[in-house]
Amino acid sequence: MTKKQKRWLAFGGAALAVGLLAWAFWPRTFAQTVGEGYDPSQIWEMQVTLNDVADPDRSRAVVLSAGDPALEEALSILNGQRYRPIYHWGAITGKSVPLDYYIAGFLVFEKEGDGYPASFFYFSGNREAVLSRLNGEGRSYRVEQAFQQELLDLLLAQPYTQKNPVEQEEPMTVS
Repeated sequence: MTKKQKRWLAFGGAALAVGLLAWAFWPRTFAQTVGEGYDPSQIWEMQVTLNDVADPDRSRAVVLSAGDPALEEALSILNGQRYRPIYHWGAITGKSVPLDYYIAGFLVFEKEGDGYPASFFYFSGNREAVLSRLNGEGRSYRVEQAFQQELLDLLLAQPYTQKNPVEQEEPMTVS
């Protein structure tokens, strides 16, 4: 192999490595994080638990149903954010935003068979958030901190109950 061929081979390998890294860390849309089958028109409801950091007794449950303008606004906020994948090779550094509540919720889709497809999300004010695909596989993403506060402000303005959504009268199977 000539010296020129070796240089081209090294250049091609480096270009491939850069391309793979760019693809792996490229920001995703909300639809890409949820995965195939994400159709906002098929969302039945958004179930959210807002866990009060200072006083767990003040935690609240918020349910936004299809057709509710607040659900559309929440989806708009979620869709407006870019989600950069995080691969856990070390600690995530950076200052967290002290949210008054942790946001944990499900997007529940129209019933399919015996269950309801759902996607989980969790925001705590840290730069790292967890979102799951429709198949249940959770993944960490780096998100903007101001976006989390915007979502929290919207959810806090909604009617709520003190009841934990896990304690429903009719159990719901999430697939």
